[in-house]
Amino acid sequence: MWDEMGRLKVIDRVKNMFKLAQGEYVAAERIETILTKHEIVQQVFVYGDSLQATLVGIVVPDPDVIKHWALSKGFSGKSVAELVMDDSFRAAIQKALQEHGKANDLKGFECLKSVYLDMTPFSVDNGLLTPTFKLKRHDAKKYYKTQIDQMYAEQQKS
Repeated sequence: MWDEMGRLKVIDRVKNMFKLAQGEYVAAERIETILTKHEIVQQVFVYGDSLQATLVGIVVPDPDVIKHWALSKGFSGKSVAELVMDDSFRAAIQKALQEHGKANDLKGFECLKSVYLDMTPFSVDNGLLTPTFKLKRHDAKKYYKTQIDQMYAEQQKS
């Protein structure tokens, strides 16, 4: 990225940047860092495809916060397992993350247009984190391929 003085500023690793269909470059780690500051998010994996114009995300909600947050948004009488499968609850989380992103200077194309909720945290044991706790993007993409494809298919329908 070029700063206001015309100097080059490195904002992310090249392997963690990708280009969307409209030509915008996206730094996934930067977006993930911003989104994990939201109270409901424990972990997040941001994915973008060069053939798609939008980003999607896999969100691991914080189990200590999700129930209280759901009650505050009017989702009462459901278990956590029911909440993560509820389309309207997913839409509420996606909207909250968009608002959080915009409040933290994310551009429109950097906001998630679809989310999938998974209560299983990324870990070294399930192969999604390195021993230094960095996300293995390629492995996460393979692990969540079905969900990613489903989110993009849902976007094309609407």
